[in-house]
Amino acid sequence: MVLAALLLTLASRAIPSPTAPGFLPFPAIAEQQDVESQLAHARRREARGDLAQAREAWLGVAPRLPLGPERDAAVGAARAIEDRLAIREEVRAFAAAVPGAFDALGLGPGDEDWIEFGGERMPWVEVDIDVLRRAVKIAKGSARAKRGLVQEALARGTPAEKRAALTDLARMFEKGEMPPVDAFAAVARARGEDLPAGGYVLVKGTWRRTADEARAAESAALEEAALTFEDAEPKSRDAALAKLEARGPEGVARAAQVLGGRWKGALAALQRGTVLEQLEHVAAQRTDLDQRRAAALKLIFDEERYFYPYNPPECPPERAKLYAGVQQEVDGLVEAVRETWRAPKRARLSSAFRAGLEEIAWSRGAQAARKLAFAWDAGLPAWIEAIDPSRDVVDLTSFALDAREAADLARDRAVIAFNEAAWKRAGTDGVGAPNAEERRQVEITNAYRAMLGRRVLAWNPKIQAAAQKHADYMSLTGDFGHFEPDPARHAPEDRLKAEGYALGGSENCHAGDSGAEGAHVGWTHSSGHHRNLLIATHREMASGIAGPYWCQNFGAGREFEAQLELKPAR
Repeated sequence: MVLAALLLTLASRAIPSPTAPGFLPFPAIAEQQDVESQLAHARRREARGDLAQAREAWLGVAPRLPLGPERDAAVGAARAIEDRLAIREEVRAFAAAVPGAFDALGLGPGDEDWIEFGGERMPWVEVDIDVLRRAVKIAKGSARAKRGLVQEALARGTPAEKRAALTDLARMFEKGEMPPVDAFAAVARARGEDLPAGGYVLVKGTWRRTADEARAAESAALEEAALTFEDAEPKSRDAALAKLEARGPEGVARAAQVLGGRWKGALAALQRGTVLEQLEHVAAQRTDLDQRRAAALKLIFDEERYFYPYNPPECPPERAKLYAGVQQEVDGLVEAVRETWRAPKRARLSSAFRAGLEEIAWSRGAQAARKLAFAWDAGLPAWIEAIDPSRDVVDLTSFALDAREAADLARDRAVIAFNEAAWKRAGTDGVGAPNAEERRQVEITNAYRAMLGRRVLAWNPKIQAAAQKHADYMSLTGDFGHFEPDPARHAPEDRLKAEGYALGGSENCHAGDSGAEGAHVGWTHSSGHHRNLLIATHREMASGIAGPYWCQNFGAGREFEAQLELKPAR
């Protein structure tokens, strides 16, 4: 009734003249921006599945649009939502009246926004359209609910489901079961285009613009190629696009239009359901993590406050007394990072969301290759394009803010796989194999670096040999420190060069029967050693142990990078 009254009001309402009494001369640009904001709000609500709020938003903006196709489209959107809401109302009512009616479908109780599916609460907008169709059939749904199924498919169905829904819409239209203005608005929304003046006509079951009805066989062939491309699955879309563009200038122009439609459809898919909201929680936690990381790293690399050496006689006793307090502050800042890192928010990517990500990446590439302009949806964060579509779950360990970070994460995964493969080969190709504790020490160091936002490091057998020999020296002599009496092996860089490694120098040593974890904890409580663990320019490392003595060396070599398999990992 409310919508019917609004339609009567809109039909009789005239837009006031600038000279009419009571007219308020608001600046045209500001007015247009406000209307665009309202339209964007209505679309966002509908995409999220908040249909009742979306309906009110469409009804609210409709009177502000000029008479004609724009207003008809807004009113049509509101009426389409009413039909979709009828599905929810009738299924809920039937479930209440006939307990267990939908058990075979896995549906249970629900409310306006959620329904139980498979034992879990799920937004209506994420329930399979086929499940809704079967539920409406069981409930002997009304004509409005059946129209709602068509509108549901047009709003969020796959390309094939939209094509089938357009066919059903045509049958309803021909039988007089759907008013022309509503049918035309539905067709325009399904195609991702503005409602044309004069609407559409049906020609042999195909919706065509009234103004273009005169187009003949070439137009039909062109549209067939366009629809083939529009419906094309990832494996066939390149061929379908090439076939469409081969039809000449009109085919190229139509391809650009469909490309834009696929792009917009993929963007809209990301706003449907709750995955985007989950990712926004991960992004917010990432912002907090970055702040905590920055605070910890700032103090760790502050050589004035977090000084080295810190024990007498190298350090004056009065200054040495300050060290324990600074180390406690460092520990607190690192623990704040660890607290967030170990309890990350998680976003589970639905198959539809992942397909949308993949389609966006492909569409952007296809449009860029053709020098076509494309507009990113202002309602979507830019980091969406950095989400890896091959992943089922995204958390702090796999979330990237941009393409560079995504490449860094892929590199880190490849380095970890490289280390595992190198350790399996070690001992069979003439390279000394690290023992389990030594491998564990590399893993602990890499985990610590990743937590604090540093790249993980590749294991290098030459560094392993240098570290192992210095650990052996300390174990045999009891001479704990970074220097040996032999001039050829005096300093860490000398020992690395002796093994044929020219790009190293940083070294950590530890004495104590505390295992790989104990050595790491000891180094994080010694300022100079702590900095060595986290130097940004490190790329390679290894750790050796002999008796209670540990030696850990780092290097900046990059030869290993040629062996990395930089592939996304699930």
